[in-house]
Amino acid sequence: SHIAATALAGAGRVDDDITRIVVSHLQLGDIQTESLDGWERRCQLYDDALSHLEAGGCADGELALRVRGRLALTIGRMGQATKALSLQKQHLTDSERIHGARHHLTQISRHNLAGHYLEMGRADKALLLFEEVHAGLESIFESDHPEVLSSRNSLATCLEMTGQAKEALPIFEQNLKDRVRVLGTGNAEHPQILASRNNLAGCYESVGRTGKTRR
Repeated sequence: SHIAATALAGAGRVDDDITRIVVSHLQLGDIQTESLDGWERRCQLYDDALSHLEAGGCADGELALRVRGRLALTIGRMGQATKALSLQKQHLTDSERIHGARHHLTQISRHNLAGHYLEMGRADKALLLFEEVHAGLESIFESDHPEVLSSRNSLATCLEMTGQAKEALPIFEQNLKDRVRVLGTGNAEHPQILASRNNLAGCYESVGRTGKTRR
């Protein structure tokens, strides 16, 4: 499918089929292996996709924004933190311009930027963004929406990393309760519930309540 779509560019049909060509690059990038070779292959695919968009005069739209977001995350996974941070900052700026500052896709971009800051050891900077993301998503979705729960977990994790474990603890506790309620008590081994329970246990340990970690 990717070969067929890419052949359209060679046939001079970029303007008519650019979406199909670029989506094929994204799809092929998504299935690359979790390895250095796989990340490098993804970068090449995303770079090629952007070239097709530029050739078709579509380098400033929503599809290009999706590609640049994937590229920023991939470069971050390759350990190029400074470059990834720069790309993610630009992605957030572009998302605010295209979607608006309150749109949930802009909140996801902001969340990814916060994650880059956190990986670079700039937790204080990340915390401000995680707080903004969580408040923004809560204004869009119900309090137990998956994206709200994910943002709440990120916020609590960042609080704990900045020495505010006592403030993080009730957030982790509420997140676990909501995960169990949404997914059902019969799904005790669901990965999201296990992750929430593990995060809560770590926070209990951080505040010195080690007896809780063994329960």
